[in-house]
Amino acid sequence: MSRRAKARIEESAPVAELAPEQTPAQETTTASPPPEVASAPADSEDAEQKRWANQGPRGIASIDLGDGRRIQLLRNDAMQQACVTFTAKEGVDPRPTKEDTQQLKDNGFWWRGKEKMWTRQFFSSEDKEYLAGVEAEKGEQQAKIERGRMRADAMRESERVFLDLANSIRQRNGLPPSDMSIGQERTPF
Repeated sequence: MSRRAKARIEESAPVAELAPEQTPAQETTTASPPPEVASAPADSEDAEQKRWANQGPRGIASIDLGDGRRIQLLRNDAMQQACVTFTAKEGVDPRPTKEDTQQLKDNGFWWRGKEKMWTRQFFSSEDKEYLAGVEAEKGEQQAKIERGRMRADAMRESERVFLDLANSIRQRNGLPPSDMSIGQERTPF
């Protein structure tokens, strides 16, 4: 990787900023890529590096848990993973309970201490082998289509885990379930 590509990766914003405090009924979400990503020309290696560098974690959904904490779902296209973070108001411990962390672990999420978030890869080693086989048999275009389908399936599954966890925490805190649905069109948070 070139020095310029590494510098772009280091300069990219690591996580979307949190929205101001919201009432428990308000959830906020986003799904559109940053404008510089959508408009980057894909015909040069430098443009490709810039496109990936700009795709650090971006906010997908944020749900108030009713106890001074929020749970956020992020998507990191550069690392091919979904991320879950817990944030809190000043003076409130954002850490999830052991029961909550076990639910994340049981659904394929791993704690990344350096990034301070739970992550789940979109592709396993077996998935990568399968995609290599598709490319060898059916060509690069078909492999891209299959990769996109598998990535979308993995993100939907991550959304389901996120929503189930958020709703179980909200229920423990005496709140109704979130009105967010999996795969819904979202507005920025």
